[in-house]
Amino acid sequence: MAVNSLCSLQGCPKKYRGPLAAEYFHDLDMENCHYLIMLQVAEAHGVSLSCVRYYVDSRDECLQRVQAFYGVTRKAAKDLFLSVLNGGAPWAWMHKFSVDRSLRDRLTRGDLEHPGIIQQLQAEYATIRSVMFDRYRDNVDALIGEIGRDEPQKPRRWVHDGLRRELPAESQEAFEARVKRSAFSNLLQNEERLCLDAMIAKLNELGYDVGCKIYDGCLVRRKQQCKLPQRVITACEEHIEAETGLKMRLWEKCLLCGEKLAACTCANAQEPCLDCGETFAQCMCDGQ
Repeated sequence: MAVNSLCSLQGCPKKYRGPLAAEYFHDLDMENCHYLIMLQVAEAHGVSLSCVRYYVDSRDECLQRVQAFYGVTRKAAKDLFLSVLNGGAPWAWMHKFSVDRSLRDRLTRGDLEHPGIIQQLQAEYATIRSVMFDRYRDNVDALIGEIGRDEPQKPRRWVHDGLRRELPAESQEAFEARVKRSAFSNLLQNEERLCLDAMIAKLNELGYDVGCKIYDGCLVRRKQQCKLPQRVITACEEHIEAETGLKMRLWEKCLLCGEKLAACTCANAQEPCLDCGETFAQCMCDGQ
């Protein structure tokens, strides 16, 4: 299967992709990809993003806070932070993940406020976007124009919040804000793509076949190892930095449960390594 093939497992639902691919592939991901990219892009431009930095340094705490406040899963909490980084608001996200209606009503009335870290990231978004636009200053106007032509101003809009309701026509201000959000997301994803391309190039150089990209990672065809050797992961990290200037953290995750392999409790990860005796989740011998 070729990278970027139309017949790709990327579009396959996660609950099916894992069981289908686990026997044949490693799942190699970039940890906290978009936030790490954005933080380093800002630092390269001499801009401090205090809220982005806080999330990078205290990710588990931030996710737990959001999980507890909205009553959602860790996956849903990650989705909210990605949405806010890309200029989104919590309202559509709360509907998508079926946040308790009474909580939504209290937030709408102003009886309750969203968690501080979410509000602060929303306030920091204008700076986040300006940093990325400055990085691509020679291309951003053309990109905004192209997106505006492809996704023109909406004369009619609909919202689904339990009922299907028609909203007023999109204002010029709202249209311009939407186009700029889309342009920012495209540019951030381009930075991600450059990192992925560097990672895949190094894997190919080391003799590993890549099945397909999976968002901020890729499926790597298994050899004999039950886990991807650490020396391979380190080589990929170093090559990403050499090619892009970005220091990204890579980790292999379990295709069945989605956890980091080191934290995985699936039965296969708890089998003993025949070389060192440790469980495959904890093994560091790389089969040597």
